[in-house]
Amino acid sequence: MAPAPGFYNICYVNGFQTQPGEHDLWLRQRRDLILLGSDSRPLIDENRPDEPIVDTSTAAKPTPFACVIGETVSI
Repeated sequence: MAPAPGFYNICYVNGFQTQPGEHDLWLRQRRDLILLGSDSRPLIDENRPDEPIVDTSTAAKPTPFACVIGETVSI
């Protein structure tokens, strides 16, 4: 299907990792939402080194992340 003219077309939104190019932003402004390893360093998918993994380990953590993703999608 061809992209719709006049609209912002989204290929995908990864709900478990940050978006490409936002690594530093997340570590500066949203570090509390990033999953950390036992060494307190952000866990990162080796296939996507610019996309830290989001921490959804508690019931409260997905809500702020969903707000960020909602803003990304509604831009």
